[in-house]
Amino acid sequence: MKLLTRLLTNNLQNILLFRIDFNMELFKAKGKEGSCMCILHPVLKDDAYIIRIMKDLCDYIRDNYNMNNVI
Repeated sequence: MKLLTRLLTNNLQNILLFRIDFNMELFKAKGKEGSCMCILHPVLKDDAYIIRIMKDLCDYIRDNYNMNNVI
């Protein structure tokens, strides 16, 4: 497990705190809701402030950018 952790974190130099994934197929099929997935580091995942900010960020991106140009 330590080897895998070191590979995924660039030898513990870079640690992923959050990631936002956009699913174009869901966006076209169902619209705005559920088209973005926010993945947070386990230490941050229960922080209500960070969750709210990430949701606001996803909404801002979807509302202000043409998602066809983003991909």
